[in-house]
Amino acid sequence: MTTVPLSLLATVIRSKNAGPFLLTFDVMFEDATHFDTAWASGRFTKDAMAELFGVEVAEITSIFAVPRGQAVKVTMRRRLA
Repeated sequence: MTTVPLSLLATVIRSKNAGPFLLTFDVMFEDATHFDTAWASGRFTKDAMAELFGVEVAEITSIFAVPRGQAVKVTMRRRLA
């Protein structure tokens, strides 16, 4: 299996506020093939996201796919200073 950077599959990768204590990342794909490839990779897990962002697994509150929107949403607790 070949590793492909997410930036080559996704058309949009953005972060946005999800209230005062949460941050959501949207990963959107141009077509179902790219969405299916990314989701089937198994890399959208709490463990993988925690490692990517350098946080504890408990900080990742949700990860879910939106197949009709060809998107993946990852939500995590915002670090408070």
